[in-house]
Amino acid sequence: MRPIFFLHLTKTGGQTLAARLASAFRPERVHMLQPPLRWPDHADRLTQLLETRDFIESHVLGPLLAKCQGIDILTTVRDPIERLISAYKHIRREPAIPLHRAALSLTPVEFFDNFGDQLADDQSRSLIHALNHFDLSLMAADGYRSWLLEQLPGSLRRLRWLIPTESIDEFCPLWAGETGHLPVAREITLNRARPDEVADWELRRIINARPELTALDSVLWTEARRWWRDWRNTRLLAGVPRRTPATEAFSDDSRGIWLTAGWLPTPQLEEGRREWWAGPGCTSTVEIRRGTARHLVVDISVIIGLGREQIAVFARPTFQRLPSRLEGEGRLRIDLTGLGEDAEITLVVPEVLSAIQVFPSDTDITRRSFAATNWRLE
Repeated sequence: MRPIFFLHLTKTGGQTLAARLASAFRPERVHMLQPPLRWPDHADRLTQLLETRDFIESHVLGPLLAKCQGIDILTTVRDPIERLISAYKHIRREPAIPLHRAALSLTPVEFFDNFGDQLADDQSRSLIHALNHFDLSLMAADGYRSWLLEQLPGSLRRLRWLIPTESIDEFCPLWAGETGHLPVAREITLNRARPDEVADWELRRIINARPELTALDSVLWTEARRWWRDWRNTRLLAGVPRRTPATEAFSDDSRGIWLTAGWLPTPQLEEGRREWWAGPGCTSTVEIRRGTARHLVVDISVIIGLGREQIAVFARPTFQRLPSRLEGEGRLRIDLTGLGEDAEITLVVPEVLSAIQVFPSDTDITRRSFAATNWRLE
């Protein structure tokens, strides 16, 4: 089993989650709540830990994980405004932190105007610096911000788990189910902050007025919430058969079409035929057992806010675009040549609207893009 490295970003609930996950491993196979691992001083130490530990939690200073392969990396991300509030209060509590005196002596407005740049986007910067080598010449060339933006997508792809802090409680049992570990100790809570005399509402107002302090972290947090939604749904549906009577759009003795994700749950009956609406997202997946059939054909009976020609079709998992054409009154014909007998495709539209956005007298807020009926293989 691959070792798990918990890349701990400060003030994101990391100690609590680390303690809970660590409870699923033998104590001698765990490394956690130790001083940060620093590049390049601790490169050999990391190699030793990966050989002797199954679960490693640590803050990381520098590109210690840039070339590290064969591990599953996990991290937590917090609402950037709430995290900045927590970081500011932590600085006020801890005399050993260099900014401690300034945080106590200045008003919050004065502190963030003079020192806010040292705390700005700290989650993103810590994540990216741990996973990528950085050239100081970028600072001299004023290219640091662009470099961060360029490195963020690749850094996110290095992660196996990206958890919003507010979802830690629900993550633990789902993680145990995915990895096959024993249930973790969900009651553990560590490092909960003490009350502070500075009001949270005042700090939120100050930080909201300075969006440059949280711009990149807001992107990171949004991606964490997106990742969590998709991963959570996958885990909750892990034990549910994907091919059910409710999703079966067509079948005969040896062939079938099943609408598996990205469709509103209950088909409607229209003129004796079942009609499925795509939505609420832009992608809708279809599983096919096609036998010798060369084409999948479906009637697009209704659309909201887009043209039928805007429906694009891709093969999964390669995401190669499949040839398709419109025929007659909204009939979509998709060429399946080159796919296996069992295949999966994704239908993609540029946007998904609701009736309340399109029709002046309608009040339906359900987001849907097109209705599909009369699925068949030819």
